[in-house]
Amino acid sequence: MNRRLPFGRLTAFVTASALAAVVWSFVFVKGGVGANVVLGVLLAAWFIASAAASGGEWLDEKVFHGGSPARARLIRSALALARELRQHIPKRCENPGEEQRAERLRAARHRLRDVVARSCRRWRATPQEVRRQIEWLRQAVTAAEQRLRQDVGTPAASSWRGAVSLGLALAAALLLRICVLETYQIPSGSMIPTLLVGDHLFVSKWQYGLLRPFRSGYVTRWRDPRPGDVVIFTAPAHVGPRAGQTWIKRVIAGPGQRVSLRDGVVFVDGVPYAQTQRRRGVRYLDYDGSGWVARTATRTTEHIGDLSHGVFLQGVERGLNWPGPGTFRLPGLDCDWESCGVRPGHVFVMGDNRPNSSDGRVWGALPIDHVKGKALFIWMSVNGAGQLFEWGPFAVPRVRWSRLGNGIR
Repeated sequence: MNRRLPFGRLTAFVTASALAAVVWSFVFVKGGVGANVVLGVLLAAWFIASAAASGGEWLDEKVFHGGSPARARLIRSALALARELRQHIPKRCENPGEEQRAERLRAARHRLRDVVARSCRRWRATPQEVRRQIEWLRQAVTAAEQRLRQDVGTPAASSWRGAVSLGLALAAALLLRICVLETYQIPSGSMIPTLLVGDHLFVSKWQYGLLRPFRSGYVTRWRDPRPGDVVIFTAPAHVGPRAGQTWIKRVIAGPGQRVSLRDGVVFVDGVPYAQTQRRRGVRYLDYDGSGWVARTATRTTEHIGDLSHGVFLQGVERGLNWPGPGTFRLPGLDCDWESCGVRPGHVFVMGDNRPNSSDGRVWGALPIDHVKGKALFIWMSVNGAGQLFEWGPFAVPRVRWSRLGNGIR
């Protein structure tokens, strides 16, 4: 209601905020990777706003009605009708007839709002004043409804229009996600230092071809992923228990090329990917699935053609040389003691965090039909290791503002 102290809206806002905070503390665990925090913030804001509006109106009508539920119902109807009138007032009028119609609609809307304002200013009124306010409101609502029927016709119900608009928006968003653009969040440290845990990316699904909806493969493919591309893909069956998950790695070699590692340097067709930066020890935070852990590695810069990107080279989990014993039966690869050849229809992928990445060195080559798109840029980066706000179990992780908008190379 339009009162100085809208008790209903205030009560609904406080209650919805407390409920959202309780749910948040169960869904978003403090110290996690911050998965879907952005979506959670948007949903929480929508829930609180909707509860404050709809629930607040209901509370004002049923509980904080100032002694007259009938008056509260009429005020709510009048405000909804004023919004309906506003939607039908043209912004530009092409002829005198349209201008006259617009003036009539404006007058009806101003009358409604004026009556509501006068009723709300004297919310705690005597019984006689309440009866007069109810009569003013009924007359104004009736007159506005007649004006709508005469000048607009019988407009479609607002709820129906809203449902149609929501349905069209959801259909457009689904089509966009299937064929053109998708978001993806980095859940682990296999692509550090290029991508950090909690980075949110936009992924182009139009880069390599037209994908089949709801299944792997392409309707048509116009090019293969190229060495250096950072791609997201559906993990194939030969990765083991995590098959079917969405992963992200960097393409190292394409179909027909031979790949190997010697002392941490990648060789493709016998030519090394140059490392121009002096190797240096670094410490970094990684997420191991249950919490944040400090790790050490050796960092350098690798060049794939004109593309340069940072890589971590060594640690206890992976050696610096590949292939080796056990690699001769990897799917999609033809290996000998010196190198592995990538079979047609496959690409060889690796994480930039070479010591801590489950990639082609472990499970073989990636079928190109499993590639879903190419990573474009970071639109949000959430640092789950640090908290922006913390109150008991409720916590909001920090945002890495400097990473927003960074392209992925």
